[in-house]
Amino acid sequence: MQEASIQNKVKKTQKRPKVSLVADFDEKLESALKSTGSEVFFLSDLNDFWSDCNKKAPKLLFIHVKKMSHGNRALKDHPLIQQNKIPVVFIYENSTAPLLFSTYGLFSLGYLNLDLDKIGQLKAILNRFNQLLRKDKEIQSLKKAELQMGQKVQKIFTAKEKGEKQKSSFDHLFEVIKDLPTYENLTNFDQALEKLLSKWEIIDTFGIYTLNATGQKLICPTLNSKKYRKLPSLWLGQKAIDGIEFFAQNMASQVAIEIVGVNIITLKILGGREYPDRLVFLKVLDQEAFLGLDWLVLEAFLSGLFSRYELKNHTRFTSTDLVIQPWDFLTKLDAQKWDVETAERLSVIDLNFHALFKLVVEMPKVKFFWGEFLNEFILKFQNICNIDFQTSSVQLGHISFLVDQDLGGDFFDEIKKFSTQFPYWKFFEDYDLVLPKDIEPNVKMVPSSPAAYYKFIKESDNEI
Repeated sequence: MQEASIQNKVKKTQKRPKVSLVADFDEKLESALKSTGSEVFFLSDLNDFWSDCNKKAPKLLFIHVKKMSHGNRALKDHPLIQQNKIPVVFIYENSTAPLLFSTYGLFSLGYLNLDLDKIGQLKAILNRFNQLLRKDKEIQSLKKAELQMGQKVQKIFTAKEKGEKQKSSFDHLFEVIKDLPTYENLTNFDQALEKLLSKWEIIDTFGIYTLNATGQKLICPTLNSKKYRKLPSLWLGQKAIDGIEFFAQNMASQVAIEIVGVNIITLKILGGREYPDRLVFLKVLDQEAFLGLDWLVLEAFLSGLFSRYELKNHTRFTSTDLVIQPWDFLTKLDAQKWDVETAERLSVIDLNFHALFKLVVEMPKVKFFWGEFLNEFILKFQNICNIDFQTSSVQLGHISFLVDQDLGGDFFDEIKKFSTQFPYWKFFEDYDLVLPKDIEPNVKMVPSSPAAYYKFIKESDNEI
């Protein structure tokens, strides 16, 4: 049971990460490490480690302090150790503790005392290792994004050589779009687009059309920018399955000209459908920019950003590790009281959607898409949150989260910020009939005990 619980500490960031173990053979230690899904290599001495590294360097090294040198070789002299490329865990017993002085100054994830409980120590070490793997993956993703951006920029600069005027326009456009990859941490595409257009000096006003949840109506998002012009909703008379078709584009353009202004630029944002998923109407202050900028480049960048949001958010969560049943949720709370020594210490954060439920009940003629709302709320938050969590709905109108107790405060701040930015409006079929109201959930941190949570549930019974 204990060894199985360690497996949760190593995520699927890597496929079977290689772990080297330089120590006298210890069957229990090897079994515990293999239970994490790691590929474990038992090596007898430092020479074996040296040779093994020439084949494939490990992601993590466990080494006994007695094995840190062999002949003329010392662990600290290995090139990968000197470059901090391999994190090290130092193994020792109480009798060999004096040898730990030789580990000072080396890149370490901690120490493993064989005279103490190995499982508990391994949990802490592997938790730090998992965080290190995640950070490494993030760095690699950033490098890849930087490389991809560099390749695209190179193509742009090649085209700009045709003339100085065209070069100037591309320079200007690049200054605007260079931060696009960083916008992916925002809650949704419309917020990223709003941020981009609001800080762009040449943009006078802009408007957006997208399809509602049924595909029968063009609606515009609720945004706060001073440059944003909210466009009236348009019934299409038929269901648009493949995106905003030509007849709907013509209808939208006529309305946009009346509200945004003449000489507008229309950007067609494509996702995974045949026709655009978004129509963005821009009015610029500078006539030269209107004629000189390559707006198709911006359109392509925005379509790519939109597609990445869609890929992350338009799947349904099925993982039982993420969404657990109410009885399992209560079992984990119960363990806080009865399994004090072994249970993972947890914080409970509850979101009370009483205001949203009350609004839906008061608007019986406006359909609200409950399933799509919950699916997108959980998935979008999971995509931007760096803290592991589990969630459950123990009471109607509430979503409760379980997180590591040490990270409860940080998680509380993240979910509170996310819940204030989430676009609830898009899940109303006819959101024009919904008066602007404060429907953000009430976020509370609940004491993580069965009695306290029961009291909290009981006090919430009359809210809905």
